[in-house]
Amino acid sequence: MDIATNAVFAAILLDIAAAVNPLELPLGVPLDPAKVRYFHVGPDSAGSDRLSSVLFYEGGYKFWHAWGIMHGFETTNAYTTLQDPRQIYRLVGKVYYSEAECLAKFKSTMGALGHTNLSILDHPPRVRGPIDLEGKVVPRYIFEWPDPQGRLQDWMSVVRVEVNATTLRIEFLELLAEDFKREGLPLTYGKTDPLAPPTPAPKVVRTELEVADVSRDYAMALIRHILPQIEEFGRKFGPPLNLPMREADIVMGESKVCLQNGRILASLRHPSGYQVIYYKGRIATVNTEDVYSNHGSWEEHGRLDIEENRDPMRFTREQATEKVRRLLVDRFGLPEKPLYLDTKPQFYYAPRLDAAKGVRRYVFCWSKPETKEERENRLIQNRMADISILAEVDAVSGTIKLLSFMHPSLNRPEPVLEVPVNARE
Repeated sequence: MDIATNAVFAAILLDIAAAVNPLELPLGVPLDPAKVRYFHVGPDSAGSDRLSSVLFYEGGYKFWHAWGIMHGFETTNAYTTLQDPRQIYRLVGKVYYSEAECLAKFKSTMGALGHTNLSILDHPPRVRGPIDLEGKVVPRYIFEWPDPQGRLQDWMSVVRVEVNATTLRIEFLELLAEDFKREGLPLTYGKTDPLAPPTPAPKVVRTELEVADVSRDYAMALIRHILPQIEEFGRKFGPPLNLPMREADIVMGESKVCLQNGRILASLRHPSGYQVIYYKGRIATVNTEDVYSNHGSWEEHGRLDIEENRDPMRFTREQATEKVRRLLVDRFGLPEKPLYLDTKPQFYYAPRLDAAKGVRRYVFCWSKPETKEERENRLIQNRMADISILAEVDAVSGTIKLLSFMHPSLNRPEPVLEVPVNARE
């Protein structure tokens, strides 16, 4: 992609320079381009027409810029992003400023950075610190604010800041809340000629089943074996998956059978348009072609002035989750407690019912309840949450766009077929 990098670099450097004094950084302004150690710019997400960039400056200062703002910042003394645990002892110090003073400092800094809409900061944040370190103290207060609309899981944050309780300076800052975002630099910034529309790559039309790591004979035998399971699943799921399912009905050009992590995976396009994924000896996932759960640019798509982003929403998040829960318990007969279906689901995304436009989907999951300490330990150990069910529901029609059965207790052995997996066997 042809981006006017020099023009963007100059604009970003000027924008970051405006943050030097509010952040009380020991850097002279204007910033010296020769002291920039790294700079990268590109679209802020797949398919976006806005730019995002990262800039590393001499002294270990890192800045992230997107949505028209400096949305991220860190110093070499940031406990939040410390990678080497051996370095943590150099952060040990004394606490001279209270939690209230550190919080007030952050709020005043936000105003100095030009942010006028600070209503999100009126909500009480999650607070961590000072950090206990085997009898010593890392003098940091870390403040986090969750999404005020409740669209994200409880442990996620849209604003996070780390304030040094020794110096009363900000060591880390992350602003992801909609309240602070602006228009952002377009891909055409600094270009004298308009950006030509990309030439779409020719679509490869496939008519046969895609097969990888298994023999075609095995793939077809597997499909015939699981067709009754797909039909039974469809009857329980309901329209439009309750259509008869014959081998001739499968859209083979959009289907495949392969090995994934040593297990057989079959992804079959159902005549209704749903994709049915068989994995680990069972039907693991069904989803529509327009599912957004794995979409790379939710925010960008939400800005599009298209009909599906303007339709009135008829389902609340409570109605959406109860619809899925009743399907799982009443129709599929799944046990509630082992799959955490008796708990409140966590939302990855939920639209505001009064939003004039935007993506009209609820994306949520049921996962094992955990305490704050358990969650923090899991994140430190880089472990995924124990998720049992993931779902996506259209807030306009109530259609279940995705249903994924993720709990390992649901896994089954591979089917025993007369045909060997590979032709060599």
